[in-house]
Amino acid sequence: MTRIWLIILLALGAPSVAQESVAPPTGLIGRVGTSSTCSAFLVGREYVVTAAHCLSPKRDGYHFRLGVEDSVTDTFAIERFLRHPRYQTSMTPILKQRYDMALAQLATPVPEGLGPVIPVGEPAQVGETLYMESWRRHVSDLPQRRPCEVLGGADAFQVTLACKVVKGESGAPVFRFGPDGPEFVAVVTAKAVYQGTPVALAASAEHHFGLIEAFALGD
Repeated sequence: MTRIWLIILLALGAPSVAQESVAPPTGLIGRVGTSSTCSAFLVGREYVVTAAHCLSPKRDGYHFRLGVEDSVTDTFAIERFLRHPRYQTSMTPILKQRYDMALAQLATPVPEGLGPVIPVGEPAQVGETLYMESWRRHVSDLPQRRPCEVLGGADAFQVTLACKVVKGESGAPVFRFGPDGPEFVAVVTAKAVYQGTPVALAASAEHHFGLIEAFALGD
């Protein structure tokens, strides 16, 4: 199957590493939950990716709220969702974070013409700078973009980022900006401390992309 490409309305110029927390001009990073508690982002016109722990089978009434500049009121009901097949709440935190990714289907597709396509990229490399797009609770109603260096202490399924995260940032996408444009690399899952420094943990997109394909096919 041809891979589903990730659609998100972003400014495509590679941002400067010197930037700290800068809201992109527009964005289809949004919030997901019953009370807008996590970050999330669009995968095509009717699918949303976020962290698995943001969606519980025991609850309903979830929605996705767009974080578009000048309009943070566009809300779409979530019809169904699938957490990663290997994600289990009974797992140890380390194991849960590796598979902490979910895909949700919107009851109504978002409007057409929402922006360029972003492919899934290669796994993160220690020492490179990636960019997190997130909704930060109590900071802004709009998405924030900031650079995060990739640190050691991770594995093929998980990325450690030199960025302190706060409530609301679980489920945020992590991008790589290169000469061929942006790539989707990971999804933020948790906060942690690495060698005495607050960091963010993220599940690798490449190793979990099969979940997205299986969901789209109805498997």
